[in-house]
Amino acid sequence: MATIHLSNPVTDLYGVGPSAEDKLAKLDIYTIYDLIAFIPWRYDDWSQVGDIASVDLSGRFDDNLGYDLSFRGTISTNPSVNFTNRKKPLSFFVTDGTGRIKLTFFNSPYLAGKFALGDECFVHGSVTLFNGQMQMVNPYIEKTEKITDDALVRPIYHLTAGLSSNNISKWVGTALKLCGDELLSCIPQSIAEQKGFVSPKEVYRMAHFPSSLE
Repeated sequence: MATIHLSNPVTDLYGVGPSAEDKLAKLDIYTIYDLIAFIPWRYDDWSQVGDIASVDLSGRFDDNLGYDLSFRGTISTNPSVNFTNRKKPLSFFVTDGTGRIKLTFFNSPYLAGKFALGDECFVHGSVTLFNGQMQMVNPYIEKTEKITDDALVRPIYHLTAGLSSNNISKWVGTALKLCGDELLSCIPQSIAEQKGFVSPKEVYRMAHFPSSLE
């Protein structure tokens, strides 16, 4: 595999094909350095973990008006795909000891192979009512052991159609691992050491993947 440098075209990153290249160009992102220097404009804080029993949908007369919730729980029904109708959404229940909630995913049959009955997971999404039952549609879900602090403050980027903040975040993470050490500082090394300044690579990592809003 060829060595990846900051000056390489962004398409040298795995997962960035011609279609993504065109979309990134609309954001003036052409090289790997352009991607790393594309700083989030705000962050979503998912670190305030609650429980299902805390959800209060009273007074929300529109069933589509959601209640944002982060919680940890256990998958209590088996996530299985309907092989006779793959277009049918994948649904299963998660419980956290205070209650249970139905998770529904559209166009995501792969999740049936990723999660199983009894798995401990972290979930973030918008709780809504459907036929009087609490549900989340297409929430973020990950196994608990894979969740770190810097996964709970989510970077939000200015985007163009066809790109998501998750796309950008994933590519930036890869770029920093591959060539973040090439980022140069304009501050002399002696002053950086005296003042305790971190490296440019670490600065960009903290900008894209902060462990807290502070």
